[in-house]
Amino acid sequence: MDDSPAPIPELRRLLNLNLATLYQGRLGELISSGDYKAAREVSGKLIRYSSNQAGAHMNYGLLSYLAGDKDTALAELRKAKELNPNLRQQLDNVAKNRPQYAPVLRDEAFLKQVFQ
Repeated sequence: MDDSPAPIPELRRLLNLNLATLYQGRLGELISSGDYKAAREVSGKLIRYSSNQAGAHMNYGLLSYLAGDKDTALAELRKAKELNPNLRQQLDNVAKNRPQYAPVLRDEAFLKQVFQ
């Protein structure tokens, strides 16, 4: 960073990377423990710092669904779909690794709204 022509923006970028890594780790812990409301809160913060915006919005949408907020879940998953046209495939991959999300992926009426 000492040789960066723009040290302040570079510092911000590095700080964002660090915060994204920290929030991602915490998010995984909370999802594994089943605390979806707390996970949703962390996921909302992760959106600000993540370089993978489609994934961040997808996680926030899935966790919003599990926390009982289907309106926010729908809006976030639609945003993720705008950012990633392959969202359906990504959701299927996530389901294999995170069985906690299965209720969302079994809700065909909800998914139809996301992908219409």
